[in-house]
Amino acid sequence: MNRFHEKCAASARRRGIVVAFAAAAWIVGVLAGSASAQPKLGDPEYRLKKGDKVRIIVPDRPTLSRDLVIGETGAILFPLAGEVVIDGLTAAEAHEKIFQTLHDYYPSLARENFTVEALASVVVYVSGEVATPGRYTFGAAPTLWEAIREAGGPTGTAALDLVRVVRGQDGASVTETVNVLSAIEEGRTDTLPRLNDGDTVVLSSARDTYVGSDGVNVVGAVMRPGFYRLQGEHDDVMSAIMLAGGVVPRASLGGVKVLRFQEDGSTITEAVNLDEYMKKGDPALNPSLRPGDTVVVPEQNAWAYQFKTNFGLILSLVATIATVILVIDRTNE
Repeated sequence: MNRFHEKCAASARRRGIVVAFAAAAWIVGVLAGSASAQPKLGDPEYRLKKGDKVRIIVPDRPTLSRDLVIGETGAILFPLAGEVVIDGLTAAEAHEKIFQTLHDYYPSLARENFTVEALASVVVYVSGEVATPGRYTFGAAPTLWEAIREAGGPTGTAALDLVRVVRGQDGASVTETVNVLSAIEEGRTDTLPRLNDGDTVVLSSARDTYVGSDGVNVVGAVMRPGFYRLQGEHDDVMSAIMLAGGVVPRASLGGVKVLRFQEDGSTITEAVNLDEYMKKGDPALNPSLRPGDTVVVPEQNAWAYQFKTNFGLILSLVATIATVILVIDRTNE
């Protein structure tokens, strides 16, 4: 009989371990899925969000046909029907909700003659020295100047000759510096680069911008990518990153690189692990920079970032399951 109980207990332990690993694997799968590509506009499962634009087409009632933008309340607005909240709905769900709302006011409205389309939109972010920094939606890819103008135009202290455009590329942030001032002076703002969905435009203050020869370029996952002047004894990698406003949440401080250009045109790349520097405080792990150096701060892999962010949740779940296993063990003793 004792042997029978031992077998039962062992079997329960094995089941508990399998459950624990299965649960952990499920969570990791969910996190990995959330970090993968999300449905795009036009996909049936895409969910509308604030700033998206929808087109209402009612052939037999032209006065109802219009293009509407989902506002900050998550709703579109009709003159008679009022607000219709469609934030978070798919295009099909939005179609049904808008139709039902309008049908209450126009009973003769026929479903087969009523269409709702999600329009392609380009969302860009404009920050820094503009009148109204924020998130802006365009029906098509705007030029850099159109985005600045939509944000109320530059302030009087904006450094228009060093406007930065931050783009996502291959999982990393790439920064392009554009001389908007020159384009304005020459009357060729239409030749300025067009922006992609998700791009960020940064206008720094002319008082803070440095264009001398003894500075370093800081790019990648920092708050304010740009060119910064070395400040005496504070000429190390960490100080340069702090001048750039520090890092964004997904920055990988363990994978920082310093690019140093040589006179023969070649480039020397030095790997810098600032995670180790912050743990050990060893100055040798935070090397000094030279004028002309470029500091590159990469972003963490999206899956790894999600896993790290939610690691405490995973440990908590595994600990809970382990406790259940112990209870099973004791029950079967």
